[in-house]
Amino acid sequence: MVNKKDFQKAVELIAKSNNILLTTHTRPDGDACGSMTAMADALTAIGKKVKMLMLSQVPEWYEFLFSEKVPVLDEDVSIEQLENGQFDLIVILDTNSYSQLPKFDDFLKANDQPVLAIDHHVTSDNLGEVELVDATAAATGLIVLDFLKCAKWTVTSKIAEALFVAVATDTGWFRFTNTDSRTLQNCAELIELGANPSRVYNNLYQSFSAQRFKLMTVMLNSLELHLDGRYAAQHLQQVAPQPVSEAIQQPEFAQGVFGQAAGVQGLDKLEACGGVAQQDQGGPAQQLGTLLRLSGLAQSPAVVTHQAA
Repeated sequence: MVNKKDFQKAVELIAKSNNILLTTHTRPDGDACGSMTAMADALTAIGKKVKMLMLSQVPEWYEFLFSEKVPVLDEDVSIEQLENGQFDLIVILDTNSYSQLPKFDDFLKANDQPVLAIDHHVTSDNLGEVELVDATAAATGLIVLDFLKCAKWTVTSKIAEALFVAVATDTGWFRFTNTDSRTLQNCAELIELGANPSRVYNNLYQSFSAQRFKLMTVMLNSLELHLDGRYAAQHLQQVAPQPVSEAIQQPEFAQGVFGQAAGVQGLDKLEACGGVAQQDQGGPAQQLGTLLRLSGLAQSPAVVTHQAA
């Protein structure tokens, strides 16, 4: 766990700052989005001017976490605008690696303002002047919660629900082996503070768009079982119906689609390959790459994904 001295350093760093930029890794997941929302609300509540920045679009099923669209680098905000932003602190959540910050990494390397990094991953480029890193935490959201409690800042029901999203998604709704007693105890606390698990579940898993359902249908129909059912393969390499092809072009639609067959009984390994061939005005088929990274977890089938060439 993060020691109290590091938490105090973070509190002092924030106390000296007024104009704070928050960002996270590209292709943001629930932990990234939930942690960002929670930190933004907490910092705003203590009088800080906060700007959130995404490096790619927020998936539609996490949009409920934000009261308005978060600007995306290169779409809504340029590097030049960031350089003129007069930020006196940058907070990076759910990553501590340059490779997860495309284009923003160059801005970061040229930046002379302090950086606070909050992350739970083992990989690290030591981006922060102050770092709150705990590889034993199931989600960055748990570190944010510990920080807010150490700082004695108010955890509102909205902040609690955002952090619940962070933890619930990074534990596969408490199915993954990173779900430990600390995770469940903290989530119980978040519920007491106002998080509503039923509402969160509905927003995350019962509000899919028609396009995403079509994409799931195509993916499940491609399932092939080999080696007496111990090896499964899924792919998206056939020419798909136009509505599905359009969905696949948007990175957020493929998140959560690969790996659906991991629940097949007796499965040791699931391999998923992405890319739908789509004719471009009669020309050669183009491979539309997909975007999901899945991790093999203990007591679960190993999942391997590939991006189509």
